[in-house]
Amino acid sequence: MKLTLAFFSCAAIFLSASSQLSAAIALTVPAGATLNQNHNGLLGMDFDVTGPDGIIVTRLGAFDSGQDGILGTIKVGIVDRATGLVVGETLSFSGDAGDVVDGSRFLALTTPLVLPNGFQGSITAQGYGQEGNGNGQVSTIDDGDGLITFVGGGRWGGDDPLTLAPNADGGPANRYFAGTFEFLSEDTDGDGLPDAWEETFGLNPSDPDDADDDGDSDGLNNTEEFENNTDPTERDTDGDDLADGEEVSTTMTDPTKRDSDGDGLWDSVETNTRSFTSWTGDLQDPDVPQTGDTGSDPNDSNTDDDGFADGAEVAAGFDPNDPDNGPPSSQLTAAIALTVPAGATFNQQHNGLLGMDFDVTGPDGII
Repeated sequence: MKLTLAFFSCAAIFLSASSQLSAAIALTVPAGATLNQNHNGLLGMDFDVTGPDGIIVTRLGAFDSGQDGILGTIKVGIVDRATGLVVGETLSFSGDAGDVVDGSRFLALTTPLVLPNGFQGSITAQGYGQEGNGNGQVSTIDDGDGLITFVGGGRWGGDDPLTLAPNADGGPANRYFAGTFEFLSEDTDGDGLPDAWEETFGLNPSDPDDADDDGDSDGLNNTEEFENNTDPTERDTDGDDLADGEEVSTTMTDPTKRDSDGDGLWDSVETNTRSFTSWTGDLQDPDVPQTGDTGSDPNDSNTDDDGFADGAEVAAGFDPNDPDNGPPSSQLTAAIALTVPAGATFNQQHNGLLGMDFDVTGPDGII
């Protein structure tokens, strides 16, 4: 079968058996590279998609000076030069999150982004005021055997939110150490699954029929696994005791996250029945298995809208489905853990992390 992948304008692109999409990193910063500029505004490098069948963008990258972790937060996205708007996701990079490849860190897109032939984009990054970027040091271009072409001389200026940088720079087209992206891959059998993805999970890139297989019996065929960024060899990608197919089709939760709404409770225990039965687990350790039936909504962190997260209520012995069953105001004492005196001024400038450790010693925990 052929896979139809939606892209930014809700149109579609079909990958045919003649597709020749090369696995490539569009702009590679050499390992060991360091900054020569601090610029907190936008930095963009323009490209056109010239491959007849388009490209599939799987990861975005951000330059990490010295490859020792990113200071502050750097946002990276692909901007449509025709509209000035980001297509797909904007990813945020900070600290040591992501995979280091040469001089950049990479994070995966939740859903691979299909860009059609003729798309005119700009890989754009913002936030290099702390981390520092490279200006005029020149990244190495990999065009995937003619699938993309970098044009213009770079862009700069503007600020948050991510949009098309307004000012043209003096070139070359690969002017900055800043944002980059990875795109995949040859699709030999025309089944819509990039060869590199099939090879990663032990599928046959020359067999189009395996797109319909459900090798891990989780309710998703391999095409649906690719679309949902799940592992086609694991029935339960995120380890929350719900099969990937059940999360996609029934609970409508994220099959790559154990706790889709971020309330501390695994998706498997939040059954959405609105009736609390039981719960065991450890909110302080998200890897401790959770069991029970809290009845709360796995896609709403505060099911009963009483101002307390479901996980905090359950851990304190209250019903997360009942707004009248929660910590009474007489039992709640607000406190600020560390108070800075009014009028205080600084005595140091430090761009790294500053932390102060604490232990929760109250028998009922804290909210």
